Amino acid sequence: MNGKIDQKVKCLLEGWYLDKAEGKFHESFDRCWLHFEKRSGTACHATAKPRLQIRHMQRRWGSLSPNGRLMLNIDLIRAPRECIDYVILHELSHLPYTDHGPEFYRLLEKMMPDWEKRKHRLELTLA
Repeated sequence: MNGKIDQKVKCLLEGWYLDKAEGKFHESFDRCWLHFEKRSGTACHATAKPRLQIRHMQRRWGSLSPNGRLMLNIDLIRAPRECIDYVILHELSHLPYTDHGPEFYRLLEKMMPDWEKRKHRLELTLA
């Protein structure tokens, strides 16, 4: 193929991935947010729901900015639903705990007791 066709195919594929990611990620985010609000305890009830954004990220599956933006890597669309949920709940757990200290992991464990299994599956799936 020539360069123009390759670029067109790449753009079409990226658009398709983004369309699928928008639906799946918002669905997961809504489900996880309800779970987070219910299970996280009183420390998080005053926190506003972050805004979701999707983009290509080189080294991360997700991140949570201090100004309330949950960023997800578009490549997560290739992962199973439980892995997407893990990434979202991991990032939401940074609302009350900005570092990866013991309290952060206690909260994550409380909300998702099998988080380590999900993380391992994500690493195997998208390695």
